[in-house]
Amino acid sequence: MLYLSLSLAFIPLIALVIVIIFLDENHIDVHKENIKKVINGIDNRSHRMIKKTKDTLFYTFKNLEERHEFGGTTFIELQCCRLNKDVKLNDIVSLKKIKYGFDDSLFVFVDDIDDFYESYGKIFNNGAYNKNSVGPMDIYGINYYDSVKVKNYIEYIDKEKPKDYQVLLDWLDKALELNGFYILGI
Repeated sequence: MLYLSLSLAFIPLIALVIVIIFLDENHIDVHKENIKKVINGIDNRSHRMIKKTKDTLFYTFKNLEERHEFGGTTFIELQCCRLNKDVKLNDIVSLKKIKYGFDDSLFVFVDDIDDFYESYGKIFNNGAYNKNSVGPMDIYGINYYDSVKVKNYIEYIDKEKPKDYQVLLDWLDKALELNGFYILGI
């Protein structure tokens, strides 16, 4: 995913090079300066996007801008389900009902997805998908876990203590009070 975003960042640079090829020599110095600005901008964006501030699986952000500065949209989001407990499962996992990017969500950065899956993939192995099926955690889709499952997960995680378990346990207490939670893939 990071390679894709970096390769897409080079498209403006390639376009500038093509334009320069067709320009006369009087305008080349001006465009060389523009190319330097584009290259510096790419370097600054790529360093900013992959900068990790701490060694953890779970991040929280105060707002969308803070999340974008850290890593754009390259996260898995763990989000409490705020729908009433009497809402049907089809509606709970509907793309129309899910809102992304709540400030109290936990986020797993793209660089940590393998570690997250290794630590929690076997635990969160029976999520409801938006295709009316249940299965292993899908890091690219919607996974929903109801309050009954959350209670079992809390007990299991407290016993097994996977990486950064305490952060997740504290957060799952809130999901238990609501209508479970989602793991929303990339």
